[in-house]
Amino acid sequence: MDTNALNRINNELLRLQFCPKLIGHKYIRDCVAILLGGHGIFNLKKEVFPIIAEKYGVAVKSIDKSISTVIEKSLLNMSAEILEDELGYLISEDKGKPTVKQFIMYLCERIG
Repeated sequence: MDTNALNRINNELLRLQFCPKLIGHKYIRDCVAILLGGHGIFNLKKEVFPIIAEKYGVAVKSIDKSISTVIEKSLLNMSAEILEDELGYLISEDKGKPTVKQFIMYLCERIG
């Protein structure tokens, strides 16, 4: 994926007040880049996470957990306006946060 697309992904994450210092930030960026890259890859856990895990030398479960953690932490720091306007429909009543898949698909729709 080109630098411009990666910059758009990073800018969107920053707009949503995601901390770039958290490791899950780069994993989300890479997930979105892969999904928008037009490779015909759609399954996060079976196709995308293994690619990212291999790239960074970590376990597939680590990718999922790190992304989940960065979403949780970012939701806590996010302004109420952004939370309601941007992500309100994604937040489940049971868990109080969007799933990893919901959030990544949201980003793909916003950026793609």
